[in-house]
Amino acid sequence: MVLKNLGLDRYLVKEGFTYRFVPYSSKSSNSIYGYPMNVDATYTRLMKEFRWGNLNDPKVYTDYTIRRQFQVMGIRRTFTQLAEALIQRNQKTKAVEVLNKCMIEMPLWLENQDYFIGNIISQYFEAGDSEKGLELMEEYAATLNNELSYLKSTDKTLKYTSLDEYRNYLYYLNQLIGIADSNGISAFQKEYAPKFKTYYNVLRKMK
Repeated sequence: MVLKNLGLDRYLVKEGFTYRFVPYSSKSSNSIYGYPMNVDATYTRLMKEFRWGNLNDPKVYTDYTIRRQFQVMGIRRTFTQLAEALIQRNQKTKAVEVLNKCMIEMPLWLENQDYFIGNIISQYFEAGDSEKGLELMEEYAATLNNELSYLKSTDKTLKYTSLDEYRNYLYYLNQLIGIADSNGISAFQKEYAPKFKTYYNVLRKMK
């Protein structure tokens, strides 16, 4: 924020999870990133240099603080930004490798309330790996359906205390239906569009 107020934010280039202050204007027209990305350096950081510890080990307990930090750092967001840059370069094989790495190190079960999971699924289709995209989409949809079904079945008090969570899951399910529509996956739409409508009607009654 300070750099932006001073007009210096245009001298920032994203590398991994940090920003390098450079001696030239780095202003980019690509609004996806906010700041231009050093694609090659970020690829090297994420794919070869960074160590991810045991985040993907289900035997390792990750509490709220760890999961919150996971989102604050924008780990999945940075992976999707890198994948999008590679797709724009027509380096689709590398883009798929980046997406695979992201889901290996930060699997779905680690944090399922994340806007960028939908982005990852969409990018799999963009990069030409529709099989992996569909596999992850179905897995995530099943997870969302389970969460929504549980919240829907709880008593009135819990429904009110979980309203934001319910809305988030509903939003992500709608996001998946949109991705299915964009890629002509009618079977997915046929299965989940009615469920979305049912869950949405429950939300409308939460007043």
